[in-house]
Amino acid sequence: MFGNLKNLKILDLSNNLLSLEAGNNTSSTLPQLQGLYMGSCHIKEFPNFLRTQDKLQSLDLSNNQIQGHVPSWIWKGTLSFLDLSHNNLSGTIPEESICKLNSLKIFVASYNNLSGSIPECLGNIGTLSVLNLKENSFHGLIPPHFTSASCSLKMLNLGVNKLEGQVPKSLANCTTLEILDLGKNEIFDTYPS
Repeated sequence: MFGNLKNLKILDLSNNLLSLEAGNNTSSTLPQLQGLYMGSCHIKEFPNFLRTQDKLQSLDLSNNQIQGHVPSWIWKGTLSFLDLSHNNLSGTIPEESICKLNSLKIFVASYNNLSGSIPECLGNIGTLSVLNLKENSFHGLIPPHFTSASCSLKMLNLGVNKLEGQVPKSLANCTTLEILDLGKNEIFDTYPS
């Protein structure tokens, strides 16, 4: 049905009861999208047609019934908005993949079961303004390097994880920061002046 819409750039199917047909060849007929919004659609797997969407800038798959690991092909170099929150996802965020998203502005993967350490490069993606990884199972240190030249964070939410160590002093370089949530972790530090 969407194959005939050759100029279609943004497709919003959010808040519907959708199912995905496994094994169909929609990737060859679907036009190259810039935005795909499928939040709250009750889908149970990552849409396979995303493999061929090379121009995708915005992707919302939040609040679905997707479980398991995030496939490696989801981390497209063109993404500037990625919302994977409330999906019961597990596994880690692959540092080698997410570090290539040099135009990423908003990354939300809160309320999942993601684990491992938070990739250090997330503190140095110069376009990133919102990073929300609240309520996962991340452990280790908060990324230690937030450089003044590249930090444009307005919101950093790492609350309700298993992060430890100290609050990085380089966070002071994030002068545009408006919201900082590090609550319910295992941070051991003194209150900064």
